[in-house]
Amino acid sequence: MLVVKDYEPTIIAALYVEGGFNDTARITSRILAVTKEDRWRGPYNFTYRGFTVLWWKKRDGYRTGLVVDDGFFILGDLGLVVKILNLKLGGNGWAGEFRKVVEKIGTGEITAVYNFRKMLNRLDAEPGSPGGDLAEGVDYIGFSYRAGGDNVGIVVCLMARDDRTARDLANVYEAFRLQLSASARSLGNAEASRFLSDDVSVISDGRAVLIRVRSDEERFEAFGKFLNEVPPG
Repeated sequence: MLVVKDYEPTIIAALYVEGGFNDTARITSRILAVTKEDRWRGPYNFTYRGFTVLWWKKRDGYRTGLVVDDGFFILGDLGLVVKILNLKLGGNGWAGEFRKVVEKIGTGEITAVYNFRKMLNRLDAEPGSPGGDLAEGVDYIGFSYRAGGDNVGIVVCLMARDDRTARDLANVYEAFRLQLSASARSLGNAEASRFLSDDVSVISDGRAVLIRVRSDEERFEAFGKFLNEVPPG
């Protein structure tokens, strides 16, 4: 299931659910029943990339869309419904860029992709701050998390504006990784040092900067403890 939220944290703008739906007519009829209230106008429909898109218009102008297939359904803001279809089918624009990030990080128990500048705007990052400067060269950020047994796998992808920016960022993060590993050794935290030297890698791949973590829980926890011990500055 994929929940697409607006940048207002309480608003869920669209819902994508994947699975085997043998009775698509039943799903559609239940949603149609909800939209029979006077505040809804419709349903209307159009065909987009081979799928029938139903949509309704509320009195305030808000448009809700629905696509039901035997393998998935999408319900929510009409514009986002179309964009999620593009994402699933490999479309261009916003959805195509998100898809490129997902192809780099893979999928896991948790997979997320954000428009980096919009995310930083929500965090009030300003030009001149580390986040604000980074936003000048990065378009999207994504991560995936996997856990199996005692092992942890994390992939972070920064999709830079161009290949050169990606290489420069990868060099900066690689130097930072080596510096942290040396700091861990100097503080006597051998597990954290091995985590940083053996279990973390930083590479550039075209426009993408990929930070990969493959470790066991013991080393991962040792690294967390080390971060709490690092002196400020």
